[in-house]
Amino acid sequence: MDRVIFVINEAMKIREYGGDRETIWEKVRPEHGTIAEVQAEALRSIEALADKAAGKNSVSALAKAAQEIESEVSVWLAVLARCFQLQNEYGEPAFRRVVTGTGPAVTLSGGIVTCGLHCLRP
Repeated sequence: MDRVIFVINEAMKIREYGGDRETIWEKVRPEHGTIAEVQAEALRSIEALADKAAGKNSVSALAKAAQEIESEVSVWLAVLARCFQLQNEYGEPAFRRVVTGTGPAVTLSGGIVTCGLHCLRP
């Protein structure tokens, strides 16, 4: 995920200094899959932790299980939050590419702008 952060930050710097939109897009395009993989791993980990707590039969056992998994759940929730931030940052060059006519068509459906694999809410 560090690579994704670096690439997106670099692309934003290029944009800030008036860089070519196509260059920016080519930098960030391959990273969408990495973000999705990390997000899926975080969701699987949270699900596994929830399953640990779900099998408890008494309130005290459930409280103990919740206490044991609390810090790990917090870490995975932070990972998910960062994934959402990176998806938004990834979406900006994708959206700009579509708006400038150098990318796939834009579809507007129910207030959601779809461009390729990514959706942005206006």
